[in-house]
Amino acid sequence: MNLFSPDGVSGYEEIRPIDQAVMLKEYLTQIEAEETRVKALIDGCCSMAREAGETDTDGWKLVVKYASGTASKPDISMLRAEYPERYQALVDAQIKAYKPTLAKSDLDWLFGDVPEVDREPIVSAIMVEHPVRTQYILQAKREGSE
Repeated sequence: MNLFSPDGVSGYEEIRPIDQAVMLKEYLTQIEAEETRVKALIDGCCSMAREAGETDTDGWKLVVKYASGTASKPDISMLRAEYPERYQALVDAQIKAYKPTLAKSDLDWLFGDVPEVDREPIVSAIMVEHPVRTQYILQAKREGSE
């Protein structure tokens, strides 16, 4: 994919500043989508390189981080289905972030009015274990290191 920055195109400076901003915003969205795609390609290449036993080059080495076990975190879809009014309160509180997230502190905030004894089954129902992916990291080699 070839991306051309709007400010590099002839006639750009003649466009209204608000339209320039809109064009640059669209350009940034394309860059972010391309960055996500390229990161996925890099991850796939690193995975294949690891399987082939090829973990270094002249200037780079592949470092593999293995996840130990699973990560447990609240499930936003469970909250949305079981407690729609509390989900909406979370959305309203996080409206500037566009996409609600759910952390343990959010559960404490949302269910703060529920006695601890009654809160435990609610929280444990919403907490879900998510498998953690192996991470592949390309690092520049230091001078003189192998």
